[in-house]
Amino acid sequence: MSLKEYRKKRHFAKTPEPLPAVAKRSGWSFVVQKHAASHLHYDFRLELDGVLKSWAVPKGPSLDPQQRRLAMHVEDHPVKYGDFEGIIPEGEYGGGTVMLWDRGVWEPVGDARAGYRSGRLKFRLRGEKLSGGWMLVLSSSRSPDRKGNEWFLIKERDEAARSLDQFSITESRAESVASGRSLEEIAADKDQVWRSNRAAKGSKRKPVKSPRRAKPLKLSELGRLTGAKKATTPRKVEVQLATLVTEAPEGDQWLHEIKLDGYRMICRVEGGKARFISRNQQDWTAELPLLAAVAGQLPVREAILDGEVVAMKPDGTTDFQTLQNAFSVGDQQHVVYFAFDLLFVNGYDVRKVGLSERKKLLEKIVAAGTQRSIRLSEHVAGNGKQFFREAGRLGLEGIISKLADRPYVAGRSLDWQKVKVQQNAEFVIGGYTDPGVRGGFGSLLLGYYDKQGNLIYSGKVGTGFSDAMLRDLRERMDALLQDASPFKNLRGKTGVARDAHWIQPKLVGQIAFSNWTRGGHLRHPSFLGLREDKPAQMVHKESPVSKAAARVNKPKASAKLRRTKAAPAAADLKLTNPQRILYPGADITKVDLAQFYLDIAPWIMPHVANRPLALVRCPEGEGTECFFQKHPGVGTPDTFRQIPIRETNKTRNYLLIDDVQDLVAIAQIGALEIHVWGSQADKIEMPDRMIFDLDPDQDLDWPIVVDSAHQIRQLLEAGGLVSFVKTTGGKGLHIVVPLLRRHDWDEVKGFSKAVAEKIEELDPQHFVSNMSKVKRRGKIFVDYLRNGRGATAIAAYSTRAKPGAPVSVPLAWKELTPAIRSNDFTVQNLRERLRSLKTDPWEELPKIKQSLTATVRRKLGLAQ
Repeated sequence: MSLKEYRKKRHFAKTPEPLPAVAKRSGWSFVVQKHAASHLHYDFRLELDGVLKSWAVPKGPSLDPQQRRLAMHVEDHPVKYGDFEGIIPEGEYGGGTVMLWDRGVWEPVGDARAGYRSGRLKFRLRGEKLSGGWMLVLSSSRSPDRKGNEWFLIKERDEAARSLDQFSITESRAESVASGRSLEEIAADKDQVWRSNRAAKGSKRKPVKSPRRAKPLKLSELGRLTGAKKATTPRKVEVQLATLVTEAPEGDQWLHEIKLDGYRMICRVEGGKARFISRNQQDWTAELPLLAAVAGQLPVREAILDGEVVAMKPDGTTDFQTLQNAFSVGDQQHVVYFAFDLLFVNGYDVRKVGLSERKKLLEKIVAAGTQRSIRLSEHVAGNGKQFFREAGRLGLEGIISKLADRPYVAGRSLDWQKVKVQQNAEFVIGGYTDPGVRGGFGSLLLGYYDKQGNLIYSGKVGTGFSDAMLRDLRERMDALLQDASPFKNLRGKTGVARDAHWIQPKLVGQIAFSNWTRGGHLRHPSFLGLREDKPAQMVHKESPVSKAAARVNKPKASAKLRRTKAAPAAADLKLTNPQRILYPGADITKVDLAQFYLDIAPWIMPHVANRPLALVRCPEGEGTECFFQKHPGVGTPDTFRQIPIRETNKTRNYLLIDDVQDLVAIAQIGALEIHVWGSQADKIEMPDRMIFDLDPDQDLDWPIVVDSAHQIRQLLEAGGLVSFVKTTGGKGLHIVVPLLRRHDWDEVKGFSKAVAEKIEELDPQHFVSNMSKVKRRGKIFVDYLRNGRGATAIAAYSTRAKPGAPVSVPLAWKELTPAIRSNDFTVQNLRERLRSLKTDPWEELPKIKQSLTATVRRKLGLAQ
């Protein structure tokens, strides 16, 4: 039935219902509206082909598979009708009260359109109240008074099914999923009408009331908070992560929170509506409709919160399996969002504000809310060991400890540390064994990815499954079957591999276990549930950091490093030949270099982590034979991660580093230079930095080089491009232009070549874009070749394999004067500079959003 029927039956100047329109977006939403018209009934609606296919179900849906509920097929409704809760005026078609009784997403089983046409539509629901498998079946009756509109809504037999004698979903869950109100409360609210800016002329429509919202907070202190600054709320944020450690940290500077057992979610609130986004940027709002409705009530104009979605057990603890069951059966009344951090609020970026102050703001916002399903994650200051012992006594998973004065910084660091009471972790499912006496399967074969990108088998799990889980998992795994084992260390036809069925490694399970065996397998594992929020490639084995190592890179009062003496642990680390001299003229040893990198880790890591790199290794020190290494080889540290990258004729592994331990390993192998790609490993073909390497002739005066860099900066600014500068530790400068990851290597290289040629055209006396040594005499070579695929540039804060141990150092543009030479900063004096800085000269670099558009090219006078 088309929207024509819907339009014919309504007078849109009088009814608050939406005007008919075919939705342009594709989607699989569903909604059930409880409708008190001439007769009480439930309108069951499925989104298909841009409209809501609709059935009127007089008795409402039942979870009992033996109940065949009559469902009269009625006219299609516009998709926007799925948001409607309110009153249709008497005298209008369908006049009466409408409640949003349930909503969520549906997934067809097989071809949805073919099922609909044939009169046998099978599907799965994931809503607030309804879930699992369902069928809509066209009646086979052919009596003369039948018009072919009679269908039946039937629940399939699965874990979500329940006998009507034991449970009636319509009686037990009679409230609105949007507002929590009853039908009578909605009917009593005469202002409750559908939101629309398309009302016919003269209409007196008023907007639907959202769930009652607290009065917005003024938060007048925002402008006075150190670190807070006005900013536009970004479309995407990366979360901060905790490092697993062996012991709870000590000291009053630590805030300790309970480690929650659920799904990490960013909550975005804007204009009275909220969305929930997972760590891997998936939108979970449809799966969390009630939480989204409640979060939309928070008393802020806009905000970004960080927290965890959990399911509360009767004893007040959280449990991952309980959360999985809540999603499975569609009963989310005990699902809660614990907010533990605040990133943006009312036009201010507060990530640079200290944690304790951010939590004070967060507490005001959450406490002023009207619902208990959005809560503050409380903390205890100090007494970490006692807090951890208490967590163990209560049977909790563990604790999270956070430094109270630190900013919010994306990625994993030791500012946040986690200690586990109970062992549980995510593992990739790579296969299964035959079921034996029970249905489904026998055991799941589990693994994790090592730093080289290999899937490593770590044991099997055969407990913790319900019958419904066994069926559901088997169905999902059978769709992923493959011939070969995905595990690097489990091949052939012996042992567990003999009877294994292999699958593509795409599913991730949460597994509880007591410990690891000496052979690297899980001891006493038990299945808790699937992790729908985490990609398999992100699953790595977590090894806890020792107490000594956990102290290594504690950055001090600023966001980075004010006093470097806080990292005294290099001497405790395992280095071979720690007293070997790596810089003879400066008397710098291997342990000195390791200590240097430990001390400056917060500054260097953002510029080297997750980027393919190449190392200049000088095992016997500067001035001796050195070699360039970008692929794994003899002596490559096991801690280095590896990533396969396609080359011209084959694919080879490249090296990456992720953490402080990798920096120490760089010193251990005598690597004196770190060179990095202009792109990151997760999007290797899309550079996020464009570099102009100013390489002056050796006889050129330094003030000319400095002045030339400022000229190039001004030219780029004229085109609308923001740039940053750093010394190279040699004789030149690097100008770095941050980019959104929208251009491939050829585009970036082509653009940078055109800019270099334009620079030469504007000032041929000082610049040259050709690398010919003859043409470069007395000039500055503007080297754009760093922007080619596979090319590298010296990393910010990397040492150089040159006399005196110079370092490549970022500068503020105002600092770039003839007084500072490119090799002035060294291993010996850089820490003093960093301690003196009030702000990072490149603090704004990762926040710049710019592209190489046609407008930019036009402003720079480049060929289109």
